[in-house]
Amino acid sequence: DLIVIATPVGALKSVLDMALPYLAEDAVITDVCSVKGVVVETADVAIAMAERNDVAFVGAHPMAGSELTGFANARADLFSGAACAITPGKSSTAGAEKTVGEFWDCLGCNLISLDPADHDMLVAKISHVPHLCASALVQTAMADDMRAAQLAGTGFRDSTRIAMGSPAMWTEILGENREAVSEILSEHIKELGDVPAKLKENDNEGMGRFLNDAKNYRSALTAPSKKEN
Repeated sequence: DLIVIATPVGALKSVLDMALPYLAEDAVITDVCSVKGVVVETADVAIAMAERNDVAFVGAHPMAGSELTGFANARADLFSGAACAITPGKSSTAGAEKTVGEFWDCLGCNLISLDPADHDMLVAKISHVPHLCASALVQTAMADDMRAAQLAGTGFRDSTRIAMGSPAMWTEILGENREAVSEILSEHIKELGDVPAKLKENDNEGMGRFLNDAKNYRSALTAPSKKEN
């Protein structure tokens, strides 16, 4: 009745192609992939090619997990309070969206419905580009002098924790969302572009505004609400 594909993006099509001939009528398919535009399009095309218009695909992306992998790092409360994007496509139906929403809701997620393209742009901002920035920060701090590691405190560790994620997985994610990531990364580089000038010119007022704006934006980021299940 409900199939959840929990694979890397690159494996989704082959899993779908193998599964579609055997699915029950009116079955609902969803996923957990970190990009949605290519995933929803791939699923819609696969369903059409298999002539299985009696099944529906509804994309989903629970914003949960860590840099750790494997069964040893599994947690029963992984999805409690996590945001989960629901991204319907051409093969989605109202009933299928309801089924997928109820599934993630019962696991404790806070749901948000998004167009797949909007989802990919937003996660580029809050997930994909931050991963690149964390990786670049580690390279800058430690590539030429490992003594920096001896001085690193919680601030550096917190800021760079996600750089420990699977390089193979993240290479695939970034490649599948390359357009949005490139656009947001360019905006980020532009945001940092004025900082060296402020430092050289001793522009304390401008630097203060930059830091104060960032502090205020960050303060508005509330902790995820846990759900009672």
